[in-house]
Amino acid sequence: MTSAGCGPRDEAGPVRNRGAVSPAPRVALVSGANRGIGRAIAEALARGGWHLSLGVRDALGTEAPAGTEALVHAYEARDPDGAGPWVDATIDRFGRIDAVVANAGIMMAKTVIEAEDHEFDDLMEVNVKAPRRLLKAAWPALKRCGRGRVVTVVSLSGLRVASAGSGLYATSKFAALGLPNTAAIAEVPVNWTLEPLL
Repeated sequence: MTSAGCGPRDEAGPVRNRGAVSPAPRVALVSGANRGIGRAIAEALARGGWHLSLGVRDALGTEAPAGTEALVHAYEARDPDGAGPWVDATIDRFGRIDAVVANAGIMMAKTVIEAEDHEFDDLMEVNVKAPRRLLKAAWPALKRCGRGRVVTVVSLSGLRVASAGSGLYATSKFAALGLPNTAAIAEVPVNWTLEPLL
């Protein structure tokens, strides 16, 4: 994937090294990148030559994967204002955003009947509203790239309900599955990819 018109690095022209021309490195935001799936995604992107912006709760206690340039930024998915500063810091550091990986999420083992409203609200806040806020904040930068990539980590619970106890969680993941599908008909330019990761 190459990018065009993504920011200061592109305005300055391509990077030249001994007569060769190479595009500026691609930059990916990954939420919940301190462990588990998010960490594995960050490491895979690093191996692929991406620069990383990692959104984590404990920025001081998180090390970036080796072999890449990275920004580790404090990010709390429950904070309605958490996405903006992270996106701004990424633009300040790298001048562009090529991809967003919305991975941060929580699980609550309760049925939809026994759960309280505040518990359901918490699940929706982290698993659905936070990815939407992150996408919204990064949208202008992604549009400038012309070939944006947006991935929401959903799990198979976004396709089926495995048990009664996973019902509340599955409800939030069904909604998360709809996020990239509905964003895809909002105002997506040509050459974009928006998809769930199951």
